[in-house]
Amino acid sequence: ISSSGLPRSSSPRCSVHRHTTLPAMVCDSDALVDAMTRTFEADVGDFTIVVEADDGVALAAFRVWSSLLCSWSEVIAAMLGHAEMEEARSRELHLRGFTQEAVEQF
Repeated sequence: ISSSGLPRSSSPRCSVHRHTTLPAMVCDSDALVDAMTRTFEADVGDFTIVVEADDGVALAAFRVWSSLLCSWSEVIAAMLGHAEMEEARSRELHLRGFTQEAVEQF
């Protein structure tokens, strides 16, 4: 029993209490790193950011997770939170005036 009165996990690699419903992978750092790598390095996500040149030609497209974008940006959260916004309907955000590198860093 921990100092909080909750049962401790029997796994020495896991600091999560046994009563939680978290996936077992949170106790295995290698599995968690692998899952995070696949999530952020693969071409996955539910939203696309398109970087365009000033003339509208697409230079790059990034598949991203809208929930992460919304947690990082109140503006994007507001934009995607309104069904009447084009970006919410199309699931795309077209950006001009930014370099591919700047958007990739965001």
